[in-house]
Parts: sequence; structure tokens; C-alpha cells
Amino acid sequence: MSDRLKARNAALIEHYYRFATVDDEPPTTVAKAALALSHLHWAEQRKPGRAKVRVFNPSDAEHGYSSNHTVIETATDDSPFIVDSLTMQLNAASQGVLVKLHSVFWVERNADGRLRDISATRPSKGKSKARNESLRAESWTHFEIPRIIDAAELAALERKLDAVLKDVKTAVSDWQKMLAKLRHASEDLQRFGDPKHKLHEEARKFLDWLADNHFTLLGYCEIPAKSQAAASKPLGLLRTAKRRDALVRGRRKSGDPITITKSSLRSTVHRPALLDDIRVDAFDAKGRVVGEHRFVGLFASLAYNEYASDIPLLNGKVNEVIRRSKLDPSSHRGKTLRHILDTFPRDELIQIGLDDLERISIGILKIEERRKIRLFYWQSAYGDFYSCIVYLPRDGYSGRARARVESLLSTAFGGTVVDSQLMISESTLARLTLTIHRSDPKAKLPDADALQEKLVAAAASWLDRSRSALLEAFPEDQALALHARLAAGFPVAYQESARAERLSRDFFSIQSILDGKREQRFDLVVDGKRGTFTAILQDHAIPLYVAEPILENMGVLLLQETSHKVEIGTRTIWIQDFVFDLADHVSLESSDVAKRFEQCFAKTLAGRVENDGFNSLVVASGLDWRQVVVFRAYCKYLLQGRAKFSQAYM
Repeated sequence: MSDRLKARNAALIEHYYRFATVDDEPPTTVAKAALALSHLHWAEQRKPGRAKVRVFNPSDAEHGYSSNHTVIETATDDSPFIVDSLTMQLNAASQGVLVKLHSVFWVERNADGRLRDISATRPSKGKSKARNESLRAESWTHFEIPRIIDAAELAALERKLDAVLKDVKTAVSDWQKMLAKLRHASEDLQRFGDPKHKLHEEARKFLDWLADNHFTLLGYCEIPAKSQAAASKPLGLLRTAKRRDALVRGRRKSGDPITITKSSLRSTVHRPALLDDIRVDAFDAKGRVVGEHRFVGLFASLAYNEYASDIPLLNGKVNEVIRRSKLDPSSHRGKTLRHILDTFPRDELIQIGLDDLERISIGILKIEERRKIRLFYWQSAYGDFYSCIVYLPRDGYSGRARARVESLLSTAFGGTVVDSQLMISESTLARLTLTIHRSDPKAKLPDADALQEKLVAAAASWLDRSRSALLEAFPEDQALALHARLAAGFPVAYQESARAERLSRDFFSIQSILDGKREQRFDLVVDGKRGTFTAILQDHAIPLYVAEPILENMGVLLLQETSHKVEIGTRTIWIQDFVFDLADHVSLESSDVAKRFEQCFAKTLAGRVENDGFNSLVVASGLDWRQVVVFRAYCKYLLQGRAKFSQAYM
């Protein structure tokens, strides 16, 4: 290799890692050079206009370097959205991106796509015009993800990434045409729209606002009024008939010149969100409505950072809600309502109807920063989506509570949660916003009051649930004292699994043990042939090898044991749950069997009663532990008298 080429390679390698973090770079200079040159040699041949993708597990023999990760490399014409779109797909297809390198090179290729020259920098103006025109910017990416062994899985991922890059190219190349369609729709609204319609002027201004870098256009088609087929050449992501078919869901019923909703399509470009679907009246040359323009894309970050009062269409909604509220805008409540509207989830504020917005914003105002769990929801323009806003006490929020809320609401609305966003601020309440796609828009909806009650139960924090359970069982002063003393000591596993009906019993038992009023507590709860025996003891749990034979000699079949360590200051209390099935001949239906069972277990554990099959008479024959001791003595006397039957048989 000549000194000149070595110098060129050194410059290219330096540019390759220009924006890399220390964690993303290979550990040695040799490894860095091997990786970059492997990418360079692979990208030496590329068909004009075609993206090149490879997904592989590198080896020293074939690639000049090795890695414990699976490597993804691309070479394609430079354009927006390449890196974030690939990252989005790789995060969805694996456990996450481990290494990300991205560089832009200025490349000259011949007609066959073979590399003739490559530069780390854009050519200077002093170069010839022909030379400058032959150079093109190419985007090269290198990703690493957790290793994939299966060859078929590697090939499938390569196909997915190739499809993503094709979508990026299509969306970017059609962007100017889609922007022209958006401006044309605005001009038609100006010329032919009904000036008496309250949304006419707001809709036109909103379209102009979208065109001013507030909306990332990714697809367009026009749907005639009397057909579901596209009237003009579709653009961007909607070039694909499959996507257009998924997009077309029915006509607008409101008569408004513009409707904004969520699409059932998820974006493959830029970020993994559901595409926003904007429908605008389409007119013929005589001003007659002949269909609708369909624009799909994603609202840009600018759209989320502006005040709602500064955005056309939203400004009208906000002002109308404030007018209807009849609140003085300068009063405390008036300012609070304005803040609620300005901070309302932006996607939802754009799509929601005025009546729903009034109902929900006034409902939020009535919470007044109290530690309440509240649900607000409304239906999309076409009935296939429901948007839900859930307010939860911030100090009681947890990932488990969020999962319970999502599961409850998806079941209640008969759909799937397709988007979930959490906002935690200085407010005492956390806000969870969910979008639920309904599989059957005509299915019956749940009762609102019943759903609210279920939500409170699902989302309530441990502190709230335990406090409520104690207040129901004890006088207020006693309940609050118990709660303040013990609630913080329970482990998370107990908090998540314990039902309300057992909390007061366990709290009281632990307090009795801590105060020296008892050494231990046993409780039996039976449901049919399944029972749960709870032991509460100080300092040490009962070893399973000790508990199991005692329980089985009492006629039960142990299935599961769960232990919870409760720490109160320097004291430790153990709560153990033994779940068992009853033997066929055993029944625990009599009213006093639980007491007899608990006493027999305690005496056997303490060594005051022998641990043998006679103890099953406590539940099988209605005897207590003392009567069993007498019965066992009779047996031993018989054995001393040389009875023919063994103790086990008797």
C-alpha cells in the first residue's frame, strides 16, 4: 500500500469515528482500522440509487476482525431519517443497540457503482464543476446488537432493514410533492371552503402551520367521494396498496373541512409512533367536494413545544373551552384551566372534539391537585381508537401500577394499548396517557362508574390500599397508628400480592408479636379443596423441610411456600404462606376446624405433639390435638400388649 493511500485511509478512518463515543470505539488502533476498512471494502461496489445492507457475525478470517455482537452495516445515499429509522427497527427486533457509528462520505462512483474516489470532506469550490457534480454524499452506518446465531433470523433482519431504507428513500424523495399537495389543499379551502363554517379559516391556517415545518409528511393519497381507490398517484409510504387499504376506514360524518385522528399504521420512518392521519376536503374546479386529501405523517418536535394558544385550530378550541367555563381568565381557577389546556397531551389536543375537551378539562380542574385516581376517556372520530388520561398520585406511581392500569383498560375497551406516555412533573399527580385500538369499534363499552372503581383498585398504591383496609377494620386512631408503625416495612412482593381482606389480620398479628402479646400467629383460609396456611413468626422463618412433613401428616398436600420478610426498625417478622390441596378423605368445612388445625400445627412445631399420621384426625375426625394425644396413647398401649396391627395401620 502506497504512502499516499495509507495517508488517505488514515483520514477516512479518523472521519469514520469522528462522532463515536469512547464506548462505541474498538479498544485498539488496529481493531479500529480493521473495522473501518472492512466496511470500506464491502461498500466499494453499490448499485446506483440502491441501499446496501448486511447483517453478519464478523470473523477474523472473513472480515479482518471479530466481535461478540451481531453487526449491521449500511451504505446508501445520504438523506434525513436514516439513522433514527434504522435504530428504531433494531431496537424493536433485538434487545437494543449496543454500538452506533454514523459517518457521511463524499463518494465518486462509475456507472456500475464501483468506487472511484472517496473523501471525508465536501470538495472545495476550487475543484472543477464536473468533478463536483460527480461526487455524492453517502451515509454509512455501523450498528452492533446482541449476537444472533440463527442464519434465517439474520437474513430476515437484513430484509427488514432494507425495507426501512426503501421507505426512507420513498418518503424523502416525495416530500416536496406532498408539501405541494398540502399547500394546494390550503389554497382550495381558501377558494372553495364555506366561509360560514366556524372551522373554515382555522383549518386553512392549520394546514399552513403544518407546512411550516410542523409536520413530517410521510404519505399522501386522494380518495374520491364515491370510491375507495386513490384518485391520483399516491406518494410516500402510501404508494403501497396494502398501506392504503389499511388506512381507508370510512368517511367523515361531522361535515368539518378537516379531521385529524390516529392511523392504525405505525411509522417505519423517523420514530415508532402511530401515523397521524389528516383528512381535508378535496374540491373540483367548480368548488364541489369530490373526496378528501389524506396526509399521514408525524407532528414535528416544534409542534409539541409551542403553546396551544399559538397554534391554529387548537387556539380556537382552547379559547372556546375557557369561554364556556365562564371563569375569569385572570382568576386562580381561570389560570389553572388555561394551564391544563396548554399542557394537555398535544396529540390528543389536536384530535379531540370540543365537547370532549370541555368535559375532560373541567373534570381535571375539579381534581385540584388532590391525591385522587381519575380516568378520562373519549372516542376517536372513527370509533376505532379510544384515548385515555389517567391521573395517579405521583408518590404512589410504580411500573407495576402502570401495567395493571394498561391491562385493565385494554380489557375494558376490548382492544390493545398501542401507545402509552407518562408525564411526571412537580404536580402531586402523575399523568398516564394511553391510546387503545379497538378490535371491534361496535362492541359495548364498560360502565363508566364501575370502570372508575376498578381503576382505583388497580392503580392504588400500597400505602393507600393498606390504609383503606385498616380504616375499614379498626377505629380511625388505631388504624392510622398501625399504618404509620408498620406499612413501610413490608416487602414489594407482599405489597403486590396481598389482598385487602388479609391486611388487617396480618397488621394486627405483627403488632401483637412486636408488643410481646404473643410469640407467633397461625391462620388457615380454605376455599373448596385448596387451602392457605399462614404462619407469622419473629426472627426466623420455618424451614420447608420442617413444615412440609407436619402439614402432610395432617392430611394435606403441600403445593407452594412463599416467604415475606417484614422489617420494622431492628426487628424482623416473617410471613409464610403454605398453599396446599386437601387429600380426598379430608374436609375442612366445619366451623372450628381452622382453630384445631392451627393449634395442632403449633404444638407439633414446638415438639409438644408427635409428628405422625395421627394428626390427620384433627381434620378427618373432628378431634383436637389433646384428643389425638390420647388416641395415640391408646395405640401405644395396644402395641405394648402385642396387638397384631402396627401404629401406621391403626
